[in-house]
Amino acid sequence: IDRKRGSAYAGMAVWLIGLFSILSLNAWSDFYPLDFIPAFAGKNLFDTIDFLAANILLLVGGTLTALFLGWVVPKRIKLAEMGVADGAFFAFWRTILRYVAPLLLLVVLIMGIGE
Repeated sequence: IDRKRGSAYAGMAVWLIGLFSILSLNAWSDFYPLDFIPAFAGKNLFDTIDFLAANILLLVGGTLTALFLGWVVPKRIKLAEMGVADGAFFAFWRTILRYVAPLLLLVVLIMGIGE
């Protein structure tokens, strides 16, 4: 689709999600759309969107960013953007970014979903 139509579709989708989340604070406060899923039990639509954004999407985005920067972006670009020399600090940073950060973010994601 072209940009104009895609922007209109995206705008309408965001408007509808916003409208539904506003209604969940008043008229639909007793509507629990994902009550059958234990992680979303007892959450109205606003709480569901908030939980999804804060506890799932942020962590998934952080994990994917760490994996992309650690494994896909070339070393020369990372060195140039950080403004550091290729040495012990960069090796430490790259190790943390490649192995530790994604693992910890996934652990936090799994623990957050279980609450």
